Amino acid sequence: MDVVGHYSMPLGNLMLYSIAVVLVIFAVCNLIDQLRIATLEKCFFRWYDNKMAVKADEWINKLTK
Repeated sequence: MDVVGHYSMPLGNLMLYSIAVVLVIFAVCNLIDQLRIATLEKCFFRWYDNKMAVKADEWINKLTK
């Protein structure tokens, strides 16, 4: 984003440009986050549920007895 290059724009255009930049950055970051959730988190939680959750349940059961 060429912020310095747009500094001399009229105020109205500069405000619209600034809002557009914020919205584009938000949309791209949101897309990256959705891709992370769809790939990494699903794989991690599937692994966690299969391996670690059983061990955690056993540990909790030992503590509560």
